Amino acid sequence: MELKVMRTSFLSLCIILLWSCAQVRTPTGGDKDIVPPRIISASPKNMTTDYSGTKIVLTFDEYVVLEQAKNQILFSPPLAKDPDVKLKSSRILTIDLGENILTPNTTYTINLGEAIKDINEGNVLADNVFLFSTGSYIDSLSIHGKAVSARFQESITDVSMLAFLTGADSIALGRRPRYVTRCDGQGNFHFGHMAKGDYELIGLLDVDKDLRVDKNEAFGFLLDPVSADVEPDSNLILSISALDSEGHTFKRAEWTTDGRSVLITSRGNVDSLHVLWPADREPVHKETWGRKDSVRYWFAAPLNTGELTLVTSTDTKVDSLKLGRVTENVKPWAPGKSTLNYSQDSLRIRFDRPISKVDTSLVHLLQDSIRIPYQLIGKDPMQLELTADWQYGANYSLDFLKAAVTDIYGSTSDSLTWPIKVPTEASLGRLNLQLILDPGNYLIYLINKDKKPLYQTKSTGSFTWKLPPMAATEFWIWVVMDIDFSGDWTAASYLQKRLPEPIYYRSESIKLRANWEMELQVIPTFNR
Repeated sequence: MELKVMRTSFLSLCIILLWSCAQVRTPTGGDKDIVPPRIISASPKNMTTDYSGTKIVLTFDEYVVLEQAKNQILFSPPLAKDPDVKLKSSRILTIDLGENILTPNTTYTINLGEAIKDINEGNVLADNVFLFSTGSYIDSLSIHGKAVSARFQESITDVSMLAFLTGADSIALGRRPRYVTRCDGQGNFHFGHMAKGDYELIGLLDVDKDLRVDKNEAFGFLLDPVSADVEPDSNLILSISALDSEGHTFKRAEWTTDGRSVLITSRGNVDSLHVLWPADREPVHKETWGRKDSVRYWFAAPLNTGELTLVTSTDTKVDSLKLGRVTENVKPWAPGKSTLNYSQDSLRIRFDRPISKVDTSLVHLLQDSIRIPYQLIGKDPMQLELTADWQYGANYSLDFLKAAVTDIYGSTSDSLTWPIKVPTEASLGRLNLQLILDPGNYLIYLINKDKKPLYQTKSTGSFTWKLPPMAATEFWIWVVMDIDFSGDWTAASYLQKRLPEPIYYRSESIKLRANWEMELQVIPTFNR
């Protein structure tokens, strides 16, 4: 009996040991695997000619995973229908072309992108481009260049590049390209294995991944065709910008609950929207900001529930905007934003509503509790500008006594106070900026790291810009060649065959130090 138990225990131990040896385990310890997977066999073989099949099978040298195949795998020329891509046994990838009809005498490129990675460390497949031709040879010509943002000429990624053969394809919105590729992480693009010919190029932020230029997607194009060549021009630059007026559409409208104003947001510059106001209900003030993709309209008399239907129209769309429920919700007065940068500057004071009247007898500027003289002017219905003989390093208080300000609805303000601190002279720097420009119409900006303007001016040629004293800061120079005299940078228009307005952006920042005067000469070179 005792011997039988011992034999049973021994057999159980052997089974456990054999089972442990048979299991496939990820090796532990040792150096990290940095070797990418590779294709060890392909049917048909890479670079096959006279191909007429419908299925491609690739076998890898190790276990892999397939990730985001639809977004990563790119066929050029693009196929009419997405092929069926599957991974079998973790080592075999099949690409079934299905009902797609391949174009005769054409070289096809399959770029697997980062869709194939090894199963352990996520190393991306090496040599991820597969080629075949339906003709007797592999095309060898190419085009390459770089995509940049039109506004600041910075490298831009996630751009799909589309090539249309001149005279054979239509570059009109909605058509599919002859060849397609993607920009890399630095914005560089490369069309390879192209047939001989001249091509029109479009760069596209292809949000819906359909390889079609939709009117809500930023894009760029070249006016002149580019020839495919053995050694293509490496200085080819394509600027990407949002569509101009033909792509601008109404986005949404937000009414204030008191019926006093409506905020309208657009996909594009709001100046391209046309609002048809009913008689006797036109707004009294229009308020825009920044890049002008939104506008707030103020009405002299608050609107009533359901009283007004507005029609916002573009070239392609009409929207009715009906005022919802209106409630009695009068906001209390509150100090708005005020800005004073240096001793000779004016104090700019913003309110949260349009104002109609200011009683200056109820507005006091105090220094050490002593009233001092000032000048007060209205810049617009939302803003006042106050100037005084400011003293460097001094503290002031600007007091609006009760009822000093009356808004367009007849209500008067509560008591409001703005404390003012004037910087010391030693804390400020000065900049004299000499710009060398050909005769023309220019908009010149000093912008911060967020691309928001700090100072701006205009010019028709070379000049020296003596800026006011300012706090120590870092900024960049941005110059727009204002060809259409719009007073703003204008994006591209495909329908009008108009490139974005040329710009100069100095990527090297200017660092202004306190108690320092800087002289700087800039000779802009414009790109578009």
